[in-house]
Amino acid sequence: MSISKKNSSRRKFLAVGAAACLGLKTSEAFAGGRRRKRCCFVVPNCCPPPCVPVSPSLKVRQNIAAFNPIQIASLRNGVAAMKALPDSDPRSWRFQANIHGTMGPVSSPLFNQCQHGTLLFLAWHRGYLYYFERILRAAAGDPNLTLPYWDWSTSPMLPEPYRSPPSTSNSLYDDTRNINDGSALPPEVVVDDLNSALAQIPFPPSGFVGFSRSLEGSPHGAIHGLIGGRMRSVPTAANDPIFWLHHGNIDRVWNRWLNLNSGRVNPSDAAYLDTPYSYADENGNTVTHTVRELSNSERLGYCYDDVPNPPVGSSASTRSLVMQSIEGPQLLRAASDSEGEAPPTELKSLGFKAETIKLHLTPQHGAALGAKGAATDLEKPGQILLQIEGLSVAEVPNFTYAVYLNLPDDEVDPAQIKRHYVASLNFFGKDTEHGGEHGHQHTHDKAPVDIFDVTAVVARLQKADRWNPEAISVTLRPLTPIPPKDGEENLRQRSVAAAEKAQIQYQRINLLVTSE
Repeated sequence: MSISKKNSSRRKFLAVGAAACLGLKTSEAFAGGRRRKRCCFVVPNCCPPPCVPVSPSLKVRQNIAAFNPIQIASLRNGVAAMKALPDSDPRSWRFQANIHGTMGPVSSPLFNQCQHGTLLFLAWHRGYLYYFERILRAAAGDPNLTLPYWDWSTSPMLPEPYRSPPSTSNSLYDDTRNINDGSALPPEVVVDDLNSALAQIPFPPSGFVGFSRSLEGSPHGAIHGLIGGRMRSVPTAANDPIFWLHHGNIDRVWNRWLNLNSGRVNPSDAAYLDTPYSYADENGNTVTHTVRELSNSERLGYCYDDVPNPPVGSSASTRSLVMQSIEGPQLLRAASDSEGEAPPTELKSLGFKAETIKLHLTPQHGAALGAKGAATDLEKPGQILLQIEGLSVAEVPNFTYAVYLNLPDDEVDPAQIKRHYVASLNFFGKDTEHGGEHGHQHTHDKAPVDIFDVTAVVARLQKADRWNPEAISVTLRPLTPIPPKDGEENLRQRSVAAAEKAQIQYQRINLLVTSE
């Protein structure tokens, strides 16, 4: 693109944003020195220095539930202005979405850069949101606009401005979603799984699990699937406007976790901190930052309305930058196939119905799991881990599965059922039609392995006298959004159809005990 054409495109972009802020037609935004001067508030440094506002404090990201009508209008104007730009413009809606992932031609080195399945998941998305927010603010012509977050743990229904009005006039609406009807995300995902992630002390895997990995699986990944539509697949997710609010909350939860202290610190390895990532800024330029520069939100100039920014510099050494499969002789195993230690030989299918898988415990491994009369080669047990190997889908369904350990088939008491609850499954990034096939930075070179720390679940069941280590089973129950009144049958029909298309499979389920 020539300089003159680029400048012309840039002036048009500024004018659209300024017009949205002032309530003017785009043509009016070009006219008159006074109005043109307002463009200074659209993109920093686009006018002489006296015109650039100076922010004396941090910008505050708010809960979308606290946005007033003026803020909602500004948000919609910004999104609409970005969508109006040519896809080739780095500040356009489509270009920004393609940075996360795309199924189209990879026409920019910035495309398909999302980080999933690594310890860089949180830092990469923080930088991604940070520059998107700057572009959005510029597009809206509103220097006070910040990217809101969706606190789905307290407001599990899709925010009303994102589902009403349900038309193309609403730039925040996406007609592909599964929950536009007012369905609520299930508490197992947005409350229980969130609390499980926050309870993790290590950021990297100390042992085999940690905060980042737990959070990324669920609530993060499970919510992607439950929202459905474009959100359910990595290459299309960022095209849905709710993506940015969902990840705003994930970013906020990172700060929440750090503020819990008790040894909760970010990684400090140079290999982690010096990893560079590139984004597009509000001027359409490529900017590069290291993870070191992205790890603290205060350094980036923002905070959340209900979460203090954590202190700068707290860190811990990481063992590995990627999540590894559990392997090694220190493990004791109860497996879903009778051969125990043998590799899985066939795929098992799942549908829209509950499945209970019995695990086979070899006698020499029984003591580690509390079986009577079994010898053990461990003086004291370490973590008890549930491992699901080879979980995959052809297409991410509009539901997930709640996972339970040793749940009796006839149990109906909700309080008792909750004692057996482990977590919900994450299918995001596991769809064989889209996930991992477009240059995304995943670690799925081998069959994926999902790992859950069930040490506390076993302890809970032991305390309630509901743990039988000689009859170990794992139950998978379909978990859907909670539909509005009279919407149950419609949801069931859609879920049955989704299960058929999904072709959900796994290879094996293991219960593992690690030595300390």
